[in-house]
Amino acid sequence: MRAAFAKLVGAVVALDIVAIAAFQLGHVDARGPVFLQRYVVVWTLSSALVVGWGLWQVKQARRTWRRRGAAERDSGSGAPRHD
Repeated sequence: MRAAFAKLVGAVVALDIVAIAAFQLGHVDARGPVFLQRYVVVWTLSSALVVGWGLWQVKQARRTWRRRGAAERDSGSGAPRHD
């Protein structure tokens, strides 16, 4: 589950680094307000998609973690119980 969250954070950071670099290298702010607005909209939508994908990955990892824990409890594996 932590790995999925780390992937989410890494993907968002990588996307922002690429978007900021493209903004600086492409001189987006000098191309006019319409271009700037479109750039920001694309950047925001891309970020939303990456975050949505990452949250879905975290959800899947959490479900797998819960199922694995339930299977171990049902099978009786693990440390012996001291009742």
